Amino acid sequence: IIPIFMIINIIYMHLTKGSMFLNCYESSVIHNYSALDYFLGKGYGGISNTLLLFSIISFILLILNINYKKQIPIMGFIVYYSLIIIYTFATSNANIELLLNNNVIFAFIFISTLSIYTPYSKGACYIYGFLLGLLTFIFSFININLGVYISILLLGCISKLLDRFIVGKSNNNLI
Repeated sequence: IIPIFMIINIIYMHLTKGSMFLNCYESSVIHNYSALDYFLGKGYGGISNTLLLFSIISFILLILNINYKKQIPIMGFIVYYSLIIIYTFATSNANIELLLNNNVIFAFIFISTLSIYTPYSKGACYIYGFLLGLLTFIFSFININLGVYISILLLGCISKLLDRFIVGKSNNNLI
């Protein structure tokens, strides 16, 4: 019985390729989450489907750390949410998945600030954060769960160029 169920599951997953992160049950049920559900950790899947409130508290505590590159997530949040607000008013369609996406918040706070893949100068961190918010907004329309990670991957390739560009102009703006 188990092999038959596995074969049926594989066939079903192959036929429903559009729902990448959902299992059979999740793809067969229509989820309607509220803003409170997102804050309490419910969501539609992804690597960081955790308590959103925990991420916000962690971010507040990390800002107090002198070694944390707070310019990147702050600028990323400003750009990303500004673009979402503009998009919402332009289309008259409020998309709560874009607004309270746990993947974006988790990745902006914890992953986008990893030291070996991000710039070291303050100016380059601001540019990196701006590009992170912009690219995440664009890639969220392609894949809402992976958009932020694709943005971080692409920006990690050019972070050293950003440092060279900024530090080449002045040598006294290192973090």
